[in-house]
Amino acid sequence: GAGEVLDVLVEYAQRRGREDILLRALKQRTTAEGWTPLHVAAAVGFRYAAHQFVRFGAEHYPIDNTGHTPLMIASCNGHASVVRLLLSLASSREHLLHRTASSRKSALHLACLNQQEEVAFLLLDRWRELGEGEGEGGHSTQEDNTQSDLLRIGDNAGNTAVHAACLSGSHSILERLLRDGADPNASSSTGISPLQVCSMRCDGTDRIAAARVLLAGGAHTTAVNSFGTTPLHDACLSGNVAMARLLLSSEWSREQERVASGGSGGGAAGPGDAAGADSASSSLHMRDYDGLLPLHMVCNLATRGTLRRVGASETGESEQGDVAHTEAVLALVRLLVGRDEETHPGEGGVACRATCLDYSDSTPLHYLACSPTKPVVLRAAALLLDIAREERQGGGGAGGEGHTGSMATLEDVTGWSALHAAHAAVRNGKPLAEEMVALLQADIQAHDPAYLAAFDPLKPRGSNHLFHLRKGPHNRIPREERLALLGGELSLKGVAEYLMRAMAAAERGERATPRVIVMTGAGCSTSCGIPDFRTPNEGLYSKDKSRKAFDFAEFMRSPDLFYEVVRQTFLPVVAGKVQPSYVHHFIAMLEEKGVLLRNYTQNIDMLESIAGLSDDRIVESHGSFASARCVSPGCTFGSQRGERQRTNSSGVSDQESDVPPPGEGATKLDSVMQHVWDTCAAGGVPRCPECGGLVKPDVVFFGEGMPSRFMDLGKEDLEQCDLLLVLGTSLVVYPFAGMVSRVPLMTPRVLLNREAVAVWRDLAVVEKEDGVHRANETGGVDDAQQYRDVSFQGDCDVGVRRLAECLGWGEELEQRKSQCVFEPLWTPSSAEAGAAES
Repeated sequence: GAGEVLDVLVEYAQRRGREDILLRALKQRTTAEGWTPLHVAAAVGFRYAAHQFVRFGAEHYPIDNTGHTPLMIASCNGHASVVRLLLSLASSREHLLHRTASSRKSALHLACLNQQEEVAFLLLDRWRELGEGEGEGGHSTQEDNTQSDLLRIGDNAGNTAVHAACLSGSHSILERLLRDGADPNASSSTGISPLQVCSMRCDGTDRIAAARVLLAGGAHTTAVNSFGTTPLHDACLSGNVAMARLLLSSEWSREQERVASGGSGGGAAGPGDAAGADSASSSLHMRDYDGLLPLHMVCNLATRGTLRRVGASETGESEQGDVAHTEAVLALVRLLVGRDEETHPGEGGVACRATCLDYSDSTPLHYLACSPTKPVVLRAAALLLDIAREERQGGGGAGGEGHTGSMATLEDVTGWSALHAAHAAVRNGKPLAEEMVALLQADIQAHDPAYLAAFDPLKPRGSNHLFHLRKGPHNRIPREERLALLGGELSLKGVAEYLMRAMAAAERGERATPRVIVMTGAGCSTSCGIPDFRTPNEGLYSKDKSRKAFDFAEFMRSPDLFYEVVRQTFLPVVAGKVQPSYVHHFIAMLEEKGVLLRNYTQNIDMLESIAGLSDDRIVESHGSFASARCVSPGCTFGSQRGERQRTNSSGVSDQESDVPPPGEGATKLDSVMQHVWDTCAAGGVPRCPECGGLVKPDVVFFGEGMPSRFMDLGKEDLEQCDLLLVLGTSLVVYPFAGMVSRVPLMTPRVLLNREAVAVWRDLAVVEKEDGVHRANETGGVDDAQQYRDVSFQGDCDVGVRRLAECLGWGEELEQRKSQCVFEPLWTPSSAEAGAAES
């Protein structure tokens, strides 16, 4: 192997006194992936070879084409001796914070995922040592400094090292992480907690010990993810009976401790309540954002396939999987309704009613009756009917409504009972639908024969409008509080009043300065003459040639296609022939007034920067033409973003102006981009002066990962956002489009776009260029649902001008737009390039 070759090479060089051989080897990239000899030594665990390469001047932390350093590779493979060597060379914490290019995982992530306990401990020890040398403790205490804390940084999905240790079931690593200060309740980008990682899978990996460590460390059993599900919901849906028992036992024990210490009970909300804020202290009574309780999740599990284990074959273990599936479903039903002998049945109120309702007033039996595809569905239905009968005899009633008949007669918001759903399953050809009908009819005949006599199996299903009004995370916030957010003014005027109130309160010291995030798309630059991408017959992607230009494989084959588009569309921008729009100036004003947290832009034209936004306020989500680099493996030629400099302090031409300086002015190109634009303007394709390879601007092509800055800042920025403005984007490209759903529930979301998209479709109130309009009242939402969503349908420039007027900034914006003239970012560096450009 390559590692053995390295060892032989090192031994030969030392024996013959030929150190020049090692020196030459160190200058080589040994693979097309950009690996150096040190990468290879780290991969195969040859410490001796690694030591000799370091001794003869090898770069300690070279990075390959995917962002891996030798330390990361050795950590992943568990080569502790190589890890010790490389850590001894680490001069700062930055070496341990480095993450891979696409998945954004650190060496600690990789060690945790691969259960490399010794390596993980070595990394944590060195992290603490370096922190003590820099005058810090073992971990950062700055709340806004997540990206500089090894224990808090997340990968591209926001998963921390704690999540990674839970995924692999490494409870010993998890204990050490928590002891060093890691957060047991850290959440990923979609709100998934480490405890949910332990609960979401039933794949053969034992995560019970890890869950115990988390619970002992203070993990919250009632934390919810972006779908509103708790760890118990996830354990039920995955069929993880042991995890569900552990979670409920932990909650029961904590409740007993609270009562023993003189505290009051949690006052869990009644499980029959279909809507309203969820105040349950136990996850047993908590609903997800569609209103499903854990018992509903178990019924969903029953209608699905067998439990799949890692390594299970399709044929050899199918029967065993069916048995495990049936046992898990029935055990979970008994557990949740307080009939489980291994826990504390009914003690402390830890029991869910069989007749609990979701936001559509559907019982768990409805879920089973809709899809009777397996014998376990019939067994679960029979069990629920028996339990409901016991609950009625105990005087509790069904669904909290005092219903004394059969559970199978309870109707949802559409007017259908479980028996209606079972008859529909018969019509749809479900395998065991007739058996389900017979089971339900027998129970109804015994307890509510009058219902059966009047029953119509072909009853039309009614509207589920009420379900749509109830569902969603906002229903956990009181209606009055929601309506007060914008004062019932679901327009740009209401948004302006909200922002002005917040700014005034901040000036009085009553709150922090409001933080505004702006998301911008191609529609913000169309008024500047730059086409968008997706408009039919007009956008760049409407032309086959232009669409192919942004494909990396096509770029490697025919780079002239890409540079032709660049020459026609984006060269005029850097040449100063295109000036920023009202939108760009408005965003710059937000920064000047101290309220702009960040501008996340899909645009690659740099007009935000030209308009005066500071670099630290811009996240170029799809890259930009501000930098470029050679695409040849191993070549290091390229821009350093730190080289970007401002042309002057104002960014305005020398003409007199009363307008305040717009930020710090436009950016100046570095030497790499000067080379790119000179070559492009002359009609050529930029080549690397070092290796002759193609030079590509740092624009995100199809299939490429998002820039690290987008991944690093997104989660924290969105969590502290007070106002979200979305301008000129169709919101069809993820993960950019997903940002809209990740801001806090009491953060207004405002769309300025020619058409309604995403969450702004079918709103009750819509503002257009000719005024505010109220849509059809039966469109699916009301003012209390729309409480924070404002939609302006029209030209983006018109929208921001109206918003500026409402804020009292209208005249300032008009002056800024008319009087600010920005200098070109690029001027030809040769007469030939200038002639070609002209």
